Amino acid sequence: MIVLLYSTVGAVVVAGYLPQIIRLYRSHSRCDDIALPAWWLWNYTAIVSFFYGHFVLADLQFTIVNCIAITCNSLIISITLYKRWKYAPCSSGQTLKPVSE
Repeated sequence: MIVLLYSTVGAVVVAGYLPQIIRLYRSHSRCDDIALPAWWLWNYTAIVSFFYGHFVLADLQFTIVNCIAITCNSLIISITLYKRWKYAPCSSGQTLKPVSE
């Protein structure tokens, strides 16, 4: 029974991260309310767990779930860093508007 339940964890992880990823992607702000140190920490734990699952446990499902978590965490970190760069104020204090908008 637990093996069956664990097989759903990958989909649950994606379903949990997806709303945050979409919200960040659609944001037109610097996303300053995102605490990057927390996301770096969660990504670190997922990376260590990935290697532990692969090399010590040799557990494919555990490794895949952690790979998904790493991907989602990295997306959130990357989008946040990009938005902070994109909407950073210039020397005049105004935000630069991208040419494509």
